[in-house]
Amino acid sequence: MVQSARKMTEFKEWQLQFQQIYDGAYRYYDRCGEFMSEIRAEFGFMPLSVTPNTCDMDAPDEGLRIQCNPDVLTVTSSDPARVEAFLRVSDYASTRASEMFAPFRVHQNRMAVSSIRKTATQEESFQMSLKPMPSAVADIARALEMVVLNQSFAYTFFSGSRALSMNLQPVVVNVTAAQRNLAQFGSAKSVVEHLAKREQLAKQVQPPSYGLGFDVTVVENEPPVTANSSEMLNFLRKERKKILLLIKSEEKSSAQK
Repeated sequence: MVQSARKMTEFKEWQLQFQQIYDGAYRYYDRCGEFMSEIRAEFGFMPLSVTPNTCDMDAPDEGLRIQCNPDVLTVTSSDPARVEAFLRVSDYASTRASEMFAPFRVHQNRMAVSSIRKTATQEESFQMSLKPMPSAVADIARALEMVVLNQSFAYTFFSGSRALSMNLQPVVVNVTAAQRNLAQFGSAKSVVEHLAKREQLAKQVQPPSYGLGFDVTVVENEPPVTANSSEMLNFLRKERKKILLLIKSEEKSSAQK
């Protein structure tokens, strides 16, 4: 099989995600509706379900989704180019959720960046996954007297109250069908308009594609109630760049042997 000549550093961000993890945010059950109303009024989010029974909302124009329960608040961006909107919603929502749901404590704040280096085939993504640490993989294959197909590896590093994890593996994106709900007769105008936007975006969903996925996540343990998502994302992108440069260096060194 022909080895891909694409560089390990050519990864494109495709998703950003912020999470705030709670211990005992039971007032969520009393104030979820109030929280959703405020998020709609402030940012224009609408529930994904026509008859919502939990907090699951999105803003299609911004590529944002917000989900919440007594354990975790999650803000996800499917359009990393709109980073300012993502950060603004993450900070506002986490602050208001902490105030409204009054958890016993905020256990963690997490920020994750998911990237992909697309390939033409699944086989090519497997081959790309073998490039980091190829000598170790080859040694194991020889010991087992087998041929290695692909590899997935993950590491976690920590310093003080902060931890950073990384994961590199073959992935497939755009494999789930887009959720499509059409407005029922008599639906509110705002619901009709929101579902119409989502329908237009659903038509733009790309077909499934393969690639090498690279995810990095920073975790802050026992953080302050007010999150600083911008600082977390800047830190994460800086560390992500370091890791990719080291992987590239290892790949180049192995190719010269």
